[in-house]
Amino acid sequence: MYVEIDGEKRDVRELVIEALEETKKYIPVVIQGVDLVADKLEKEETQEALDLMAKLMEGISWVMKVIQNSIMLLGLKGENVADGKLIEASQALTHSLEDAMPSLQDGKFFELAYRLREEILPRFRDMKPYVDELHDIATKEE
Repeated sequence: MYVEIDGEKRDVRELVIEALEETKKYIPVVIQGVDLVADKLEKEETQEALDLMAKLMEGISWVMKVIQNSIMLLGLKGENVADGKLIEASQALTHSLEDAMPSLQDGKFFELAYRLREEILPRFRDMKPYVDELHDIATKEE
């Protein structure tokens, strides 16, 4: 399947591969961002931490959208990727993010730092095998 971008025809699979390659590079950046935000919160550098937190949430959301769109564009189902537990892993990450919001809203920044490191980070790391597997699927079918 092809799409036209800026007057040029591009293979959708090629675009998916490019997005997944960028995502593979971006995941370590997000992981470092989680640690950085948690550090800033613990050092009571609250405003800087909150500014970075917004970017961090945007980054996590972008990775999740790439996964979701790649599955759709490759004609797959979440249960057919890696260990078949993508939906559960994705929901666990979403719940961790939602569970951290009261800490943020109530100004409990040490608790938020803890949740970032102990709940959100491990669940975000769980996304990497799915990105790797999607990339493998996309490149094998070229």
